[in-house]
Amino acid sequence: MNLIERDRRRVLRRDCLIAFALPLLIFYISYVFYGLFPFGNRHLLTIDLYHQYAPFLVDYGQKLRSFDSLFFSWSGGLGTSFYPLFTYYLASPINLIMFIFPRAFVAEGVLFITLAKIGLMGASFHCLLNYGFRKRDSISVIFASFYALSNFVLAYSWNIMWLDTLIMFPLALLGLIRLVRYGERKLYVISLALMLMFNYYSAFFACVFIALYAFVLISNYMSKNSWKLFFSKLSQIITLSFLAILLAAVVLLPTIKALSITSAAGDAFPGWGQFSESMFDHLGQLEILRQPNVMSGLPNIYAGLLPLLLLPYFFLSKKRNKKNKIAHAALVAFLFISFYSAVLDFSWHGFHYPNSLDYRYAFVLVLLLLVMGYQSLPEVRKHGLFPAAGMAVLISAAVMLREWNQHQEGAGKWRVLVTVFLLGLYIIVLSRRTTSEKRLSAKPFIRLATTSLVLILLFELLINVTAGVNDLQQQYPLGDRIHYTDNARAREISSKISDIKDKSDNPYTRIEILPDTTVNDPMLFTSNGFSIFSSTFQHAPIDFVEALGYPTNGVNSFQYKESSILMDSIMGIEYLFRPQDTVIRENMRTKLDSGANYKLYRNEYALPFGFFVDRTATDMNVQEIPEAPFSVQERMNFLMGGTDYIYEPLRLLPWLSEGAYVEERGVTGNQFYASSSDSDWAFLYAIAPKSASYYLAWDDINAGIKNVNGFLREGTDFFHVGGKSNGMIDLGYVEAGDTIHFRINIGKNEQVDGDFNAYLVQLNQAAFEETITKYKSSAMTNIKQTSRSFSGNIRAPEQGFVFIPTFAHPGWKVKVDKKPVAIDSIRDSFMLIPVSQGEHQIEAKFTPPGFYAGLLISVLTAIGCLLYKVNRKKRFSLATSITSESTLMGDNENHGIDET
Repeated sequence: MNLIERDRRRVLRRDCLIAFALPLLIFYISYVFYGLFPFGNRHLLTIDLYHQYAPFLVDYGQKLRSFDSLFFSWSGGLGTSFYPLFTYYLASPINLIMFIFPRAFVAEGVLFITLAKIGLMGASFHCLLNYGFRKRDSISVIFASFYALSNFVLAYSWNIMWLDTLIMFPLALLGLIRLVRYGERKLYVISLALMLMFNYYSAFFACVFIALYAFVLISNYMSKNSWKLFFSKLSQIITLSFLAILLAAVVLLPTIKALSITSAAGDAFPGWGQFSESMFDHLGQLEILRQPNVMSGLPNIYAGLLPLLLLPYFFLSKKRNKKNKIAHAALVAFLFISFYSAVLDFSWHGFHYPNSLDYRYAFVLVLLLLVMGYQSLPEVRKHGLFPAAGMAVLISAAVMLREWNQHQEGAGKWRVLVTVFLLGLYIIVLSRRTTSEKRLSAKPFIRLATTSLVLILLFELLINVTAGVNDLQQQYPLGDRIHYTDNARAREISSKISDIKDKSDNPYTRIEILPDTTVNDPMLFTSNGFSIFSSTFQHAPIDFVEALGYPTNGVNSFQYKESSILMDSIMGIEYLFRPQDTVIRENMRTKLDSGANYKLYRNEYALPFGFFVDRTATDMNVQEIPEAPFSVQERMNFLMGGTDYIYEPLRLLPWLSEGAYVEERGVTGNQFYASSSDSDWAFLYAIAPKSASYYLAWDDINAGIKNVNGFLREGTDFFHVGGKSNGMIDLGYVEAGDTIHFRINIGKNEQVDGDFNAYLVQLNQAAFEETITKYKSSAMTNIKQTSRSFSGNIRAPEQGFVFIPTFAHPGWKVKVDKKPVAIDSIRDSFMLIPVSQGEHQIEAKFTPPGFYAGLLISVLTAIGCLLYKVNRKKRFSLATSITSESTLMGDNENHGIDET
């Protein structure tokens, strides 16, 4: 390596470090003004990052520290297949940092991960520009920052698992470019395989783009004399892409099997005539100061004004042929049409309708525009200022027209002013690049022009990021760390959970916490509870869980907002935390302890992990489900062999003294009609006929329920329960003659009228205790649990099933007396293991379906690649040796030397 090359590499490493640090610092400083830790007490956790990803990271960190299996987790959802969750949310190697971040500092761990990924996005894009297009200058650093801080990243930075694809995407594209140009294979295969392994979901969008861009790159070979080379390049790309997929099979194969049973499967294809907003509105998203759209809205495709100014130069360039220009134009047009067409948008999303977060593939257009703009910059000197000036006029006119049509004020007016101002600055700086060759040859002049352009680009970037973060703070402000896990309540509860597990010598003891902090509290606190919210959770149990009375989102989530003592006992939930100021009087649970922020109760009725139930339990699968949730619980319990009539239904009556107008509907006494024209609260009440435990439940038909609450004991004790469309409330012990008030918020003037169901029941304690006694008499003994297995012994009084309080996830392999058996389930939810009369040993182990097949494919592919490389290296060495010998013999003959 000569001195010049060494200096170039040093400069490149320096610029790469700047490309890493610059977007990271801009992003962080923009949030520091809003109190981001440690300059304030705020955190980045918002939306699903708050409720899903952070709790998953906590559970992942716990697994790393305890060396638990990544196949299964008992932490949430009564036990869930963890590997699909890992491959979607947690597979990034950066997440390994959670090994050193305990629960209390999960927000800081997320901050570190986010900043690291944003920095790596800038560095990887910088590598793409410098190694892919051979134009090494400091402007590439700013282009890389625009990529790392595009509106797409601002809007979805909380989707931290998607960011891994934005890191690997430029490297995979660089590998494709060098494969087509020079035949280099390694970078393309490795980067594509890693991208698929780190986050297969967002990698799918990148892979679709790479497939399209491959045709753009090889379009140069589409001619009469080059078709053979064209198909050679194409077959090489297809072969190596397939090779990368095989290398990632250890992730992809089990994931495909897991996704086939989630809500993502089976969406209907949209009609060909369905279109979204006007194309003009989509083009408007390229403008500066566009508010990042998070949950819904137009695509986030802003990537800077300069790439737009430079687009004409790309198509005027004489370096690239006509076919390549047409291919680039077609690709840009196709991406915009994809935003506009429902069919193409549906196809981009993997033939699935996304649950909010529209246009998740928009980042591919951001990359394409930046790449095209970067390549076009040198063309300014050759084609003069007119193309840029014409484009500036066109952009200005389009911005003004949009704002005039939409009659926007504030941000709209600022958008016009900032756009015109920045375009003017760009035109002035670009005009310096069109001056005489004599001036261009002067290094000070070149440096001044480049520095000016860099400063203007940096100025634009700062303006847009600052405004974008401000817009996001209006919708999703930074949360306070003290309201997550860094507070006295969380520390008290975490410590108590650890004590409970240590004293019971059972790390899988089931514990619930009220009120919850997130939808995934069991994973956040490693409490082995009921709630879960995960895109990879199987869809089958959701409907039945909702029928039992638990709130769900109907897709991939259910929650423990409250419960009944019957369901808690069946599911083995042994401990319950309630707030210190709870008004619920417990008589079915034993108070164990209390702290400044909690009261801890123990459920003495909680059943062991596995107990015998009658063979009629599966009749639940064919019988019609009752409407009332307590009737569903009662029916399931009776078919399992429990005592009938666990609950005694009572009648709620409309409270007409105040609130919205309410009247009864139907003959059951459970359906009500409410009109919100007078008040947004509908009141119901009942008087307790005797002292006992009572439970309430509700479900919305079309009333538009916002939330529910109520009063006990003549209005002196107020209770509130989260949940909207349906839910269940444990009212605890209520004395005879006390009034139970139940209030439903239906939103004044938002919902004119509507119907809802409300149910009130009294627990038949004698029947309940008789049921629990029967189940305990035939429960599993010698129970052993690990992070992915369980075993135990049971004496079955007759032919029937062993009820296991976890869901029947595909992947469970069960043996009864060392012989494999097929498991059954109740409504595709709770696991049933068939047994005959007598003593039995139960063994069960979980393995994600397709994991070992995928692992075998990945390992064999990796070995094959390694052997190919070794063999190729040997052949190359042999060829070099033969060539050297031939040369030496030729030289000997020329000099008349006799080697004998």
